[in-house]
Amino acid sequence: MGAGASVPATREEALAQGYTEEQIRKYMSQMGEEKNQQEYENRPDHLKAFLTACSEGDLETVRTLVENENVDIETKSMSGAPGVFFAAQGGFVPVLEYLSDRDANFKASDFGGSTPFHEASRKGHPDAIEFMCSMAAGRVDIHKTDGQGWNALTCAAAAGHLDTVRLLLDKGVSADVQDVDGKTALDWAGITKRSDVVEFLSSLGSGAGGGAEAK
Repeated sequence: MGAGASVPATREEALAQGYTEEQIRKYMSQMGEEKNQQEYENRPDHLKAFLTACSEGDLETVRTLVENENVDIETKSMSGAPGVFFAAQGGFVPVLEYLSDRDANFKASDFGGSTPFHEASRKGHPDAIEFMCSMAAGRVDIHKTDGQGWNALTCAAAAGHLDTVRLLLDKGVSADVQDVDGKTALDWAGITKRSDVVEFLSSLGSGAGGGAEAK
């Protein structure tokens, strides 16, 4: 924050010293990011190795670290994302299966509200999507929206993954969900110039995604 005799320790002190709400929010956000980075850098190497192995689909290393080094499968990255998030992002089904067998939290999200299901959809990994949809009821929320109001279908549409868009619609994910700015999957497909996705979603009209409610 600005220069002064002392750095305010609380929001109330900051307001008393004349800082605006916006300045306080920016400062707290910066401090939070620095704290997360410091905590991550201070972690033992085997915890970092676990997240790396998940992101690379290295099942053997994941298994070794969990079973021999007692690594917590809910270990999180600087962005708040656990290993299952990165495995889904890479479409590594064997790692997802292993983590599922050990009761990993597939509803966990990063600080932006994105879940493993969002990430598999954003990256266009149909096998990972199919696997998560096949899991026991309640373990995966395929309708969840992130912090910007995007559901999995919006992620897939904006990234131009037409096959994934089709798959998600078949699974009942709605194309009509609006984000915080009132934009839908079709809107974002247009903004990111995904012409094939725009053509497909436009041909379906309203109600393309079924009646599931976003959460």
